[in-house]
Amino acid sequence: MRRLLLLLVWPRASWADLSAHPVPSGRLVRMLLAFATMIAAAHQIGWSWLNTDWSPTYGWSPTPLFGAASVLVIFAIAFLGPLALAAVLAWLAPFCGGRRDLRSSLAVAIWGTLPLLVAACGLFFMPMIIVCLLACAACFRLYAEGVSALLGVPREDGPELVVGAWFAMCALGSLTGLGLDLL
Repeated sequence: MRRLLLLLVWPRASWADLSAHPVPSGRLVRMLLAFATMIAAAHQIGWSWLNTDWSPTYGWSPTPLFGAASVLVIFAIAFLGPLALAAVLAWLAPFCGGRRDLRSSLAVAIWGTLPLLVAACGLFFMPMIIVCLLACAACFRLYAEGVSALLGVPREDGPELVVGAWFAMCALGSLTGLGLDLL
């Protein structure tokens, strides 16, 4: 939690520290695995016990979207999303003047997604979706600072790289959904 607070308050200093003292990739993936498991459990708890009387009138149906596979889908999105973002950042970084480094991209993707991962652990209570939206804004700032610090992208090009990566992730998600629909 200390690293998350430092990233939110002093992102440039935190990214500089992460650049000087990188965390091993295996440890980052294990941390992501733990968060994905907690997010899936939070959704299951919310669907099963806490939010059963929310009405679709208020924008939430208490029945899981993917039925029995919903927890697995939530887990897969929470776990594979940052890993795919790391690959996209590594692919796009040279186009913005940075270097292609998958380990550094993995650090940017996981540390940058941390505010959203923490907020999503509270989604057993539906109003936490507002906190998740605010966390997305914090993630954008962290990604923009992180690609500059760890991938060597010029500061003025960092936000452009992040927007490009988000568009690429949207396209990847759409193609994945289309592929699953054709099955």
